[in-house]
Amino acid sequence: MIIAPLLTTPDVAEDVELAENVSMAMLLVRETLVPIERAVFVLRSGPQSRRTVTNPS
Repeated sequence: MIIAPLLTTPDVAEDVELAENVSMAMLLVRETLVPIERAVFVLRSGPQSRRTVTNPS
């Protein structure tokens, strides 16, 4: 079995920066929405969003 080295090493700092940037962008998006839009956005972005929003049972 041949094990090839990774072409690039994972850079944790870059991952953390990306996660922070995405979090800030999501926060800004939510702040621009009116309350009903914000509620729909949050409900639709959850892990069971499709079933919960389209079929509450």
